Order: sequence, then C-alpha cells, then structure tokens
Amino acid sequence: MPTFGNGSSLAAGMQIRKYYEVGSRDAMITPPLDFSSFENMDLQFEYAYAKYHQNFTDSLIIYASADCGATWDRIFSGGDDGEGSFATAPLTSEEFIPQTSEDWCGSGYGAGCITINLNQYLGSEKVRIKFEAYSQLGNNLYLDNIMVAPNVGITSDAAEETVLVRPNPTQDHTLLTNMHDYKLVRLVDIYGHEILNINNAGQDEIRLNLSELNSGIYLLFIDGNIVEKVIVQ
Repeated sequence: MPTFGNGSSLAAGMQIRKYYEVGSRDAMITPPLDFSSFENMDLQFEYAYAKYHQNFTDSLIIYASADCGATWDRIFSGGDDGEGSFATAPLTSEEFIPQTSEDWCGSGYGAGCITINLNQYLGSEKVRIKFEAYSQLGNNLYLDNIMVAPNVGITSDAAEETVLVRPNPTQDHTLLTNMHDYKLVRLVDIYGHEILNINNAGQDEIRLNLSELNSGIYLLFIDGNIVEKVIVQ
C-alpha cells in the first residue's frame, strides 16, 4: 500500500477503511522459517495505525505455527484504548495514510514498536508467522521492516565496538575492517537463512560481495554475535 515517512513509498497493509463488514479478517503469512540452528529468535516489526471511531478499534493479531501452518498459536493481539496504547497517530475521520515518520510506531503520538520473543519455536524447521487484521470498520493498518532473526535487539559486544562495516547501506559490497581478532563471519537474511559463511585466517579486512542479493536487511554475525544490520539497496 502507498505510504510515506518510513523510508519507502510502499508498505504491507490491510486497507480496513475499504472493508464493509464488522469482523472481516485479512491475513499475511510468511514462508516457512528454519529455527533449527539458533539459540534465540525474535520477531520485530514497525507498524502504523490511526483510529476512525473513538469508541471502536480495529485489531492486529499475530499467530505462530511450528508445523508449517497446520496449527496456530496466538502470540500477540493489539487494539487501541483511545489513549494511544496501540494507535501510532491521532484519531482521524479521513482514510489513514502515514505521511511522516511521526505517524509510525516509536516516533510521535502513541505506541512504540513491537518485539516478540519466539524462543518457544526453537528447533522447528517449518515455523510460519501470520499477521491478521480484524476490522471494526475503522482505518488502515500498515506493516513494514518485518524481521525474524536472532537477537533483533542488538546487544553490546566487543566486535560491535571495534569492527567497521562500510559502506552500509550498500548496493554491491561492504568491507569489514579491524577483523584480525575474529574468526567467523556469517550473513543471515531476515528469515534466518544463512547467506555467507567465511572463516577468517587473521586478515584485518574482509570484503563481502553482496551484488547478487535482493534488496533488504541482512544480519551480520561475527564469532556468533550480531554486530550490524547490513542494508542492501
């Protein structure tokens, strides 16, 4: 859906303002994700939503499945209480289309962005995540920058402090410097798939060729710790 203020002109979303039946549902489901080789896993995403009626709220419900969608667990549900507990922009009588970064979670009015721990699904090879909108004939709901990855909230580590990753964002390559004390480099996509695995034999610089990758966000691991989110344009 068209949008503004979040780094691009498009985002996934549910156009609830065009729904005409209370209780209508619409869902977006990820492809199967392999959690079998990770020690922790989080879901993080950004969203934008504004209420249309003061006394009614639409809802976002998130489910997870460990068996490729045969069964589902509800892991999150959110709706606004009229005071910004879920909405990211003020009440409006117009169709809601985010215009600036202030209309998105964690920026201006209302709610922060959401991180959900998925450790209960570790070991499963066919995990799927479902985002479902429930309509109360309210307003549009937008989702963007969805990431399923270990330690989405990057924690402090020695490599994070010393290794330089430049350029980032990039279109074709990035150079890692100050690498002489580190042995293993891995690049993982937001679905947990390993893209690169490099053993470092004492080199201070490592050049990563990213020219064949699709545009998006990738996680750089050094000796098992996330050091940087690498953005390929």
